[in-house]
Amino acid sequence: AVEAEYVSDNQYHTSVHAADVLQTLHCLIQMGRGGISEALEKIDVYAMLLSAVVHDIGHPGTNNLYQINAKTDLAIMYDGKSCLENMHAAKTFQ
Repeated sequence: AVEAEYVSDNQYHTSVHAADVLQTLHCLIQMGRGGISEALEKIDVYAMLLSAVVHDIGHPGTNNLYQINAKTDLAIMYDGKSCLENMHAAKTFQ
């Protein structure tokens, strides 16, 4: 379900990128012996890993400045404030 929400013709912000970020984050958490891995609750780790998976969901391949200057539907919907980040969060909970 999540993979299908990544834009297939986007050359960078793909489901493969999300998997890479997820795997990298997991490694960083695991390497933190005596540090971050022991300081985090299980729910915190879950939230971090879930965020890695969905952080670029639905990314159109342009940045916030482009969205604002082009007056796209996203820029209008989110009043030019963190357009992409708000869209990613909204898609996560749909």
